[in-house]
Amino acid sequence: MHPDEEALGAFAQSTVAEADQPGVFAVLEQMDQYHPKELHWYLPVIGVDPPSQGKGLGSALLQHALAECDRQHLPACLESSNPRNNPLYERHGFEVMGVIQSGDSPPVWPMLRKAR
Repeated sequence: MHPDEEALGAFAQSTVAEADQPGVFAVLEQMDQYHPKELHWYLPVIGVDPPSQGKGLGSALLQHALAECDRQHLPACLESSNPRNNPLYERHGFEVMGVIQSGDSPPVWPMLRKAR
């Protein structure tokens, strides 16, 4: 299954300030370049409520998702928007593939975990 890029583009155009659109679209294009071309799992969002952070909940969420990736012998990719989270992802087998940034946007780190 692939994302509906036309719908995503229309949504971004209708919700992002026109002056910010070139930067947003440049970041999205860079993100796409790091995604594997073969079948893979994309883990777009993971979050733990701040008062509950540091209790292993993020690891538990990742382990649950990665167990399915492993059952299917598929790689997984994600983008980390917070460098403090990179060690968590690395402990679960993800490797930083580069840095995504456009203009004054905050950096994003694309990460890949090979199939197991």
